[in-house]
Amino acid sequence: MANDKEYVRGSMDIRDQKATFDTFWTVTLWALVIVGFLLIFLAAFRTG
Repeated sequence: MANDKEYVRGSMDIRDQKATFDTFWTVTLWALVIVGFLLIFLAAFRTG
């Protein structure tokens, strides 16, 4: 295990993790919007 004396809380660079998390939520939200519009379109025109 790492030496406890070397550990400093909040010292790690987390920019990459934040960027990945932001990208994940952006893609998730766009997917939800697209699926929502698709459901509305299918409900309105009853294709199938």
